Amino acid sequence: MLSLSDSAEKVQTLDHSTDEEHGPKCPMGITSALHNDAPGPCLEDTARRGGQASDDTMDEESYHYVEGVWMHSFFQDDTIRSAVNYKHRDGDIFVVTYPKCGTHWMQFIVYNILTRAEPVSSLFEFRLKSPFMDLFGAAAVHNPLKNGPITTHLPFKALRLADCAKYIYVARNPYDCAVSYYNFIKGITPKTVTDVSFEKFLSLYHKGKVIYGDYFDHLLPWYESREADNIHLVTYERLKTDTSKEVLKIAEFLGKEHANALRHDKALLESVLNACSLEKMKVLFNDKPSERSKKLFEAALEKPEAVVTPTPAAEEEVQMHEGSAFVRKGIVGDWRNYFTTEQIKRTKEWIAGKTQGSDVMNLWANCDLP
Repeated sequence: MLSLSDSAEKVQTLDHSTDEEHGPKCPMGITSALHNDAPGPCLEDTARRGGQASDDTMDEESYHYVEGVWMHSFFQDDTIRSAVNYKHRDGDIFVVTYPKCGTHWMQFIVYNILTRAEPVSSLFEFRLKSPFMDLFGAAAVHNPLKNGPITTHLPFKALRLADCAKYIYVARNPYDCAVSYYNFIKGITPKTVTDVSFEKFLSLYHKGKVIYGDYFDHLLPWYESREADNIHLVTYERLKTDTSKEVLKIAEFLGKEHANALRHDKALLESVLNACSLEKMKVLFNDKPSERSKKLFEAALEKPEAVVTPTPAAEEEVQMHEGSAFVRKGIVGDWRNYFTTEQIKRTKEWIAGKTQGSDVMNLWANCDLP
């Protein structure tokens, strides 16, 4: 049996110190042996200077550090702090991803496995049943309606990991991730910012100056810990290639009772696969980032028992650039429609620098990447 702690010790000395408020500290991440760039300081009171974007942001006014994580004002600082401080418990099931790597898809897969494809009527209902901890805070985890996984984008180093919890990590190749993330970020960037080109975004992506920081700083600790018994790492591309096979693997990881239910009831397996299809997902997740906070906040006001506190709608509506809905194309290889030859060259150099000493890119050995 390989525990999360045992796995992480291969690459660092873990911090198991204690504090009065939270008790024993869980493994907190991979040190500079994996992180080429140290995490930023906790700049809670960073001045927001406004105006046009600097070389380090698409929209300078909206970005700052919260608990060492590079965040956007789309998220409330207090909810991020509560998510960081949440001590993972026995029975917790987490879906963890870097943004735009198949988060909603995996969240919906796990939810449908756990509930035997129990239908949901609205996005808000789904958020109650399967909370996004970064947006609603740790209080949402205790919602009595919750019967699905907890979702987070927080990096390994910011989570209070526990051997008694289960973690499903979805990785997506860095090229397609960049394209999908660009379309998301553009949709939460005010029109007062004029340069929202893919070139601008890609330079920030390479610097780790996008929400949740650097792509590889997020992926590598999970990759190095992937043999732990309570971690299941899967790629977006494998999910696309053989969804049924990967769903059964996920069910096995969640518990033999779930795998047996799907294997012995083909109609149930088909129901799960159908519920998680791109067409069905688009019906539920058809909103855009700039719309979601307002919708969720208004819905939460009508259900105070929901124990969720999404970001309040702004008093003055800010006009955003046109971006994509949360569920976009759902394909592999869209990077070919965006990357120039020169951008591919720079991205390959960035990948080589960040992955020195790691074979992580073997995850996509059969994906015809540059």
